Amino acid sequence: STLHRLSAALERKRAEGGALFWSFSSSSVSVSPRIQHINLAIDPTSPTFYSTSPNIALQLPSQQALGGSSPASTLVAEFMVLANRTAAQFCVEHNLPVPYRSQRRPAGVENALEEVMALRSSNGQIDAIEILKRGITFTAASDGIAPLPHWPMGIQDQFGYVKATSPLRRYS
Repeated sequence: STLHRLSAALERKRAEGGALFWSFSSSSVSVSPRIQHINLAIDPTSPTFYSTSPNIALQLPSQQALGGSSPASTLVAEFMVLANRTAAQFCVEHNLPVPYRSQRRPAGVENALEEVMALRSSNGQIDAIEILKRGITFTAASDGIAPLPHWPMGIQDQFGYVKATSPLRRYS
């Protein structure tokens, strides 16, 4: 519970710095068993009839997926950001060359950005649809040899951000 409180405080601090958190929810469809032709000599232009129907499952996003990250995901994400920020600060203070990751603020949509920022929750969460409705497109993140701001993450200081933690967590 102590780590969760700390991760929530880290997330709030980044939100106060302008971080913007969103995700696109997704649904999935599965068909089981997979329909296959057993006889490979079947003419694909003629109709095929099956004696049973497959099971079709539709999984819609959960309310939690629509409302942001789980407490466990927040804990892992915020401590990984903290580790990466700590590494960046160490490298700046010790003049070590590393690839810094940065991302600029979207340009040309100031009013839309102000609206989106006003709609964020206290921890910086916003429904991705609100971003899309306003036509906001983000520039691609880039790597460079100097620490620069990473606007969507709320990182605006002289230390920047490096990717020092395992990339495997991005695929879990």
